[in-house]
Amino acid sequence: TCNVAYWNLDHRALRFTGDGYEVNGEPITFFHFSGFDPTVGHLLSKHQGADPRILLSDHPDLRRICRSYGDLLLAHGFEQVSDHPYGFGTMANGVPMDRYVRRIYRDAVGAADRNEDVYPPIPWDLEGADALCEWMAARPRIADDPGNLPVYLATVFSAEIQALRPRFFDPQNADRERFLDWARHEAAAGRLVGRFVPDRRAADELVGQANPDRGSGTKWAAPDSLRPGFVVAGYLKAELGVGEGARLLLASMQAGGIPCTPYVLTQTSSRQEHAFAVDRPVLVDLDTVVLSVNADQVPVFRGSVDPALFDGRHVVGQWAWELEEFPDTWRSSLDLVDEIWAVSEFTRNAIAAATDKPVFAVPHAIVTPPVPPGVGRVELGLPVDRFVFLFCFDLLSVLERKNPLGLIEAFCRAFSPDDGALLVIKVINGDQQVVELEKVRMAAVDRTDVLVLDDYLTTGEMAALMNVADCYVSLHRSEGFGLTMAESMALGKPVIATGYSGNLDFMDDDTAYLVRWTPGSVPTGCAPYRAGARWAEPDLEDAARLMRYVIEHPDEARATGSRARSAVLAGHSPRARSAFLKRRLADIEVLRADAVVRATAARDAARPSALRAALRRVLRSAVVTRYVRALARRIQDPDEGS
Repeated sequence: TCNVAYWNLDHRALRFTGDGYEVNGEPITFFHFSGFDPTVGHLLSKHQGADPRILLSDHPDLRRICRSYGDLLLAHGFEQVSDHPYGFGTMANGVPMDRYVRRIYRDAVGAADRNEDVYPPIPWDLEGADALCEWMAARPRIADDPGNLPVYLATVFSAEIQALRPRFFDPQNADRERFLDWARHEAAAGRLVGRFVPDRRAADELVGQANPDRGSGTKWAAPDSLRPGFVVAGYLKAELGVGEGARLLLASMQAGGIPCTPYVLTQTSSRQEHAFAVDRPVLVDLDTVVLSVNADQVPVFRGSVDPALFDGRHVVGQWAWELEEFPDTWRSSLDLVDEIWAVSEFTRNAIAAATDKPVFAVPHAIVTPPVPPGVGRVELGLPVDRFVFLFCFDLLSVLERKNPLGLIEAFCRAFSPDDGALLVIKVINGDQQVVELEKVRMAAVDRTDVLVLDDYLTTGEMAALMNVADCYVSLHRSEGFGLTMAESMALGKPVIATGYSGNLDFMDDDTAYLVRWTPGSVPTGCAPYRAGARWAEPDLEDAARLMRYVIEHPDEARATGSRARSAVLAGHSPRARSAFLKRRLADIEVLRADAVVRATAARDAARPSALRAALRRVLRSAVVTRYVRALARRIQDPDEGS
C-alpha cells in the first residue's frame, strides 16, 4: 500500500470505496504522483513517455484521485511556480541539454566511474560547456563504429531505433543523407539541438565523402528518349491523405487518357495496406515527374532514389499545406522542383508568396467512396437508433489543427447524453501518438454519447462508416483541402465545417453548413506550424447551433447533402480535373523544348561555325517536333489551348 505510482499500477488495483481508497483491498498508505501535472489532465505521469502503460481513460478511480490532487495543487499556486526555469536545462553557453545529451552524459559518467574512460567536461562553466559541445559533434569513441554520424545523432538513432529503423535502415551508410535531412528538419522544428546536427559540408568533413547506394532497381530512360507523360511518385499503398491525393491524381490522368505511370514510395510510418494495384511495369520514358509528397519530404525522396529519375525531366511537386504562410524551413525544397501543384487555392496562395516558380491550384478530384454491400451500422458496431455525427482524422496531422477537442466540446454544448445524438470520432495512428489519443479519450471519458474509434478500417469499412453517418463535422482550425469532408459530400451527407481554408474550394453556404470563426494563432508545440502564425478559431457555440439545426430540420439537411453531391461530382470529378492536366502537359512540352534550344545555344555559343548545324539538330529533335505538332493541334482546335 506504499508508494503506489505509475510504475506499479499495472499490477496493483486502486479502488475508491466512497470513504477513501484501497489498494488490492487494503487502505492505501501513500500514493506517489511522480510526474503528474494538473494542467495536463489527460496524463498520469510525464515519465511514462510517448507510449504510457497506464491510461487515465481506462481507470475511473485513478482519474478521480488525480483530479482531486490536481485541484488542490491549482488551488495552492501550482501555476505561479511551475513556470520557473529548470536550473540545469541549459549549459553555461546557452546550448540546451535535451534528453539525448543527458543520456550521453550519464553513460559517460558511468564509464568513468568504472575506470573505463575519463569524466566528461562539466557543462556549468563556459570552457566545459564548449568542450562538451565539441564532444557531442565529434565521432563516437567506440571501437568498430563507422564514425559517419556524430555522437549526438548516433545517440538519437539508438534511443529512437524502434521508430527510425523502418525509415532509415542503415543511417551510417546507405540511408545517411536521408537521415541527416530528417535530423535537420527536426532541429529546425526545435525537437533536436541544432548545434549538434551538421550541415552538409560539416557532415562530409566528418566522414570524408558519403557515397550511399541509392539504386532503386528501376532503370530510367535517358533524356534524349523521353516522351510526354507523368510519373506519379507517391505513397500509393499508404492509408493516409497524401497517399489518397496521389491516387486521385492518377485517376484524373487516366480519366483524360493522359500517359502516366505510378511509382510507389514506401517511406512512411502509416499502414500501407490500401488496395491500390500496380499491375504493370513502371513506364520509364515519361518526361515529367510529379512528386506527390509534401514539401518537407522532397529532399528525403530525392536523396533516396536513383538520380537518373530526374535527369532531363520536368519536376512537379504536388503539395498540401495548411497555413497562410509557407514555412521558411521548407523553402529549400522549392529549389528541387520546377513547379508546384497546390491542393487548393488556399495552399496555392501560401506557396506562391514564397517563390517565383509557377504555382497552380490543382485540387484533388472528388469521387464517391465505394460502399461495400451489407456493411451497415450493425456490422460496424454502431447503434441504429441514434443520429450519428462523424469526424475522421490522422493523429500524425497535429491534434490542435484538426481540433477534435473543440468538436467534443461543441457537441457536449449541443446535446445531453440522452438526446439521441452520437458523435463518432475515427482516428488513425493512435498507436504512434498514444498521448495525443489519450487527450481525445479523456475529453470524452464522461460522455456515453461520444465514441472514439482508434483502429484502422479497410477502405470499404471506412466508406461504409461515412455512409451510415447522418452528418459529417469538421471544426478544423485550418485545412489544405479536406478529403473526408469532400467524400462525405460525394455520399450526399450534410457537412458542418469551419468556413475557412482549403475546404472552401468545394463547399459554400449552399452546399454545406459553414461555421463562423475568428482569427486565432498557432500555439507552441505544433510543428511544423510556426507558433504565432494565423489560423482559424471556430465558434463552438455556432457549431453547436448547427448540429442541433440539422437534427431539427432533417429534410433541409438531406436537401443540402443532395445539392453537395451534385455539385462536387459535376465540378470536381477526375474527368473535370483532367482538362487542366492535359493543358499543363502540353505547356510542359513547350518548356522542355525551349530548354533544349537554350541549352544547345549556350553550349554552341563558343563555336559560331557550328551554330547553323546545331540549330538544325535542335529543330529536327523529337521534342521540338512534338511542340510543332501540339501547336498545330491548338490552331485546329483553339479550345484545347485555352
